Amino acid sequence: MQGIIIYAIFIIYIFYWSLKSLIDKLYFEAILGTGIAVLSTQIFIVANYAGQFLRMRINRDLNIALQSAGLIFLLLCLVLLISAFLSKRKTSSIVSLWGSTQVFLARGVYGIVRHPVNLGGILASLGIAMLMANIVIVGLGIIAGAAFFIASREEDRYSKETIGPEYATYMENVPAFNFVLGFKNRIKL
Repeated sequence: MQGIIIYAIFIIYIFYWSLKSLIDKLYFEAILGTGIAVLSTQIFIVANYAGQFLRMRINRDLNIALQSAGLIFLLLCLVLLISAFLSKRKTSSIVSLWGSTQVFLARGVYGIVRHPVNLGGILASLGIAMLMANIVIVGLGIIAGAAFFIASREEDRYSKETIGPEYATYMENVPAFNFVLGFKNRIKL
C-alpha cells in the first residue's frame, strides 16, 4: 500500500510539472514528463508484480541474451545520467540558465551527445522491457522511449529558436544520441 501511495504522489508531481511546462510553453519539458511518468509506471509494475505473472516463457538462450542486453542498457543509462549531472554541475557556475552551448561543447557528456538524459531514459525503458520480456512492459517501454525521443526533438527546436545560431552550430558538432560518433568527433577536436 505504501508503494502505491508513493507512486501516486510522484505521478501527481509529474502531472503538475508537465501541466506547468505546458502553461509556460516548454513543450519539451511536458513531453519529458510524460516519458518519466510512463517509465515510472513501468518500474512500478515490475517492482510490484514481477514475480507473479510478468515473465514470459521464451527460449532460455534468447532470455539470457535479452536480459544481458537489458542490463547493459541500464548500466549505460546510469553512466549517462551521472555524467549529465556532473557535467551540469561543473558548468552551472560558469553559465546562466541556458548558458553558452560552447561550454557544453568543451566539457563533459554534453560534448559527446546533446541529450544524455533523454538517451538515458530511452535506454532505461528499453532495458527494463528486455529484462522482463512482457508485452505490457515492452509496450510501456516503447511509449516512454518515444516520449523521450520526441522531447529531445522539441528541445532542439526550442533551443534553436531561443539560443539561435550558437545552438545550430552545437547541433552540427554534437549528435543527439549517437555517442560513438560523439566520441569520434570529440577525439578529432
